Amino acid sequence: LNFVLAIILESYARVMNDISVSEVDQDLLRDMASVLKARVMRKRLGWPDPIQVVHALQQSERPVVTAEYLRDLVGFKSIKAALTFFDYYRGFDFLAAQEGVGPGKEDNTALQLEMVGRRVADLEPWTRGMDARIETV
Repeated sequence: LNFVLAIILESYARVMNDISVSEVDQDLLRDMASVLKARVMRKRLGWPDPIQVVHALQQSERPVVTAEYLRDLVGFKSIKAALTFFDYYRGFDFLAAQEGVGPGKEDNTALQLEMVGRRVADLEPWTRGMDARIETV
């Protein structure tokens, strides 16, 4: 029994450590609210599947992506839908550009875009699980 308890506690400690260093983790209420809001906006505005957006952006060679480019690349129904997608994800502080990134700093911009892509990719498994749970409700 002590051995099983030690395994459980070690696993719990490892998960807690991973969560504490995660840059994409928010508190539970904000995570749930953002998932539900994104789901509603996706249905209402016709956003494509988030995984499709991530894969398209990862394969894109453009360091800067506009709403028009994203609309054509992924297949948003309208420019308004692509703009609201940008505005929604701009609100997440862990997706915001860091200090020293901006016009005239292309090297840093490419690096920041790569980091954002990785952060969004880290969210993929979690959002798939939430989608499945929401659809069963």
